[in-house]
Amino acid sequence: MRGAIRVLEEIGFLDRAAASGSRYKATEEGLRRKPVLFMFGADYAPVFIAANRRAAVARGSRSGERRTNSCRNS
Repeated sequence: MRGAIRVLEEIGFLDRAAASGSRYKATEEGLRRKPVLFMFGADYAPVFIAANRRAAVARGSRSGERRTNSCRNS
């Protein structure tokens, strides 16, 4: 898995989110490494946004409308 993430970072598909502070978190058992946060690379983000819009149109959703819960408990 680490090798795959490394390759995705190298080609610009993933970028590491900016993190501040220490890489470690203190726990009762000792120091634990914090998870690394990733986001889509700047070149790929517009492609995903466009794909999500196309999918929403295909599903027939309308932007700005909220979904209602049709399964309400009485």
